[in-house]
Amino acid sequence: MKKKHIYISDFFAKSETNYQKSMQSFISFICEFLHELSQADLHPHEKKSAEQMIIMSLVLLEKIHMHLFYLKFLCQNAAVGPKKKHLFHKKERSAYQSLKELKHIIIHYHFHKKEYEKQAERIVSQMLDYYH
Repeated sequence: MKKKHIYISDFFAKSETNYQKSMQSFISFICEFLHELSQADLHPHEKKSAEQMIIMSLVLLEKIHMHLFYLKFLCQNAAVGPKKKHLFHKKERSAYQSLKELKHIIIHYHFHKKEYEKQAERIVSQMLDYYH
């Protein structure tokens, strides 16, 4: 009976694929939410609260990107199995395109506070940097 070798990099690759799908959905949700928010007639306090939630969501997404970048570093610098293409290759990844779309939406969205706009732009730019 042959023993099947399970490489850590294979495990990471599967994890990355799952993260990638989740991130793609979450980015799309934020894009749609910002579009709906721009059309809504909300009290300034409600808009401020919604925008704070968007910032927190973007921070979470960036932390996931940072985690995956660290996993890439581990896979490339440790003997953990065969090298595989990684999710941060921008040509093949729809999350990169979604992040570019999100950045465009953020630039054109009128935030309640300029500070929130700057934070959102900075966080999305930071995520896009992982793909370079």
